[in-house]
Amino acid sequence: MNPVLDELRIQLQEGVGPWNLQLLNPKNECIQSHQGTNTTLNLNLENLSSGVYLLKIQTRKSTWIRRFVKI
Repeated sequence: MNPVLDELRIQLQEGVGPWNLQLLNPKNECIQSHQGTNTTLNLNLENLSSGVYLLKIQTRKSTWIRRFVKI
């Protein structure tokens, strides 16, 4: 798991196309959502409590789910 302090930088592959991102809390509730087409996204996590979170990214072809720790 990757520890994160205040900002999470996400780098997607070129050509991935439109994406939807959801940030899920430990109860699996969506607490942030974003949509876009650019390959780089910076999420501000300053207001999140410390703990384990899930990041879910969906494109037309794939879904990725990654866990990270907010410290």
